[in-house]
Amino acid sequence: VYKQGSNEQFWVQEATSRRLIEKLLDEYYKDDDYEEIFFLSYNYWITKEDLFAALLEIFNSVPKTQDNIPEDWVLRRRQKILFILIVWIGRERNTLRNNQIFSEKLNTFVSKCQTLCEQEQKLLKKFENVWEEGLGESHSLNTSGNIIFTPDPTPSTESNEPSFVSILKDLTSTVPVNIDAPVTQDFLIDPDHLARQLTLLDHALFREIRVNECFEKRWSEPQAGFFNMTRHFNLINRWVQTEILSDTTPKGRADIISYFISTSSRCLAHNNYNTALAIYTGLTALSISRLERSWEKLGKRAQKIFKEISDLFSMNFNYKAYKEKLHTVQTGPVIPYIGLLAKYLFAIEENNPLRFENNLISFEKLRMLYGIAKQIRGYQKGSYSFNKDEVWISRLRTLNPVQSEELFENRSLEMEPKRKTV
Repeated sequence: VYKQGSNEQFWVQEATSRRLIEKLLDEYYKDDDYEEIFFLSYNYWITKEDLFAALLEIFNSVPKTQDNIPEDWVLRRRQKILFILIVWIGRERNTLRNNQIFSEKLNTFVSKCQTLCEQEQKLLKKFENVWEEGLGESHSLNTSGNIIFTPDPTPSTESNEPSFVSILKDLTSTVPVNIDAPVTQDFLIDPDHLARQLTLLDHALFREIRVNECFEKRWSEPQAGFFNMTRHFNLINRWVQTEILSDTTPKGRADIISYFISTSSRCLAHNNYNTALAIYTGLTALSISRLERSWEKLGKRAQKIFKEISDLFSMNFNYKAYKEKLHTVQTGPVIPYIGLLAKYLFAIEENNPLRFENNLISFEKLRMLYGIAKQIRGYQKGSYSFNKDEVWISRLRTLNPVQSEELFENRSLEMEPKRKTV
């Protein structure tokens, strides 16, 4: 079953497993994404051993001579299968080599394969080399020259117990004062400096997300880039609350709130929507939003910026304002809100069946998942040219904020008890 795609092309929407495999070999089928979608998602509907066996069956069953099939078509088809095997082995060599059954079948194929021409011999040799040695360092998924450093996924060991202690005040003296920046009374540093360091951290985490995490619910696995980025999001959320509640006066808390509002705004200026929202969710947490005496001392400018951020991240119409803003970004790297991407992936998985009663597989579902993966890949392009502040990065990588909602609530009530109603 086909559906019309872009440029009046027709894409596979539903098919049997056999037809999906054969489409890999169809030289007249025009779909630039088909091969990548196939190899990212074949585990949904076929085992590695069965896929290899199906490809070998087609390879060996192609007639060498037949009146109605040109000889060059036979050769092209066989060469296409060898090329597909090279690509597949190159992508998953380590996993496939650990599969004993697969390894035995592959070694048998190589030892018994009868090539029909010199080009086949070259492809078979290339296939053997990839199987034995891999594709080499030049095919690494990392981009050379990009800032790659991953925040420690384990909790900080600097402090045995999280406490309501500020690190911002300790770090203030390490950053040059920007006299032109809007600053608060206690934090004579540019909030943009913190925004840049947080952006470098989040961008490094974002670049670690692999496209295959968008399939088979891998985004929820502890080793996934999605998981690490979500953990970092929650860490920033709780750090914001910890910093605000570390101050014992309404004016001091208002200054910290204002500082984080400015930091969130600067993150937005750098297309870092993920950290901007992490800060915002910390500011709107119940333990912070209920601090009326603190919010009353917030300046008008900070109130205006906070309203703009609130409107941007409004959940109305499924984050409509945020999505419209994201679509207007034309240049530079982008760090989208990772939670919404995970939500989309979950919705696609849960709301779209993979198989139908007629034994057809929904390739359209797999294409939808790939659509999210393609978005992520697009956002990952480019890098930030900010200078990395080693002192700040070190502290931000080892944040140890309060984790307990109960502690946040109790501290908030301690700072500002509920007002008596008459």
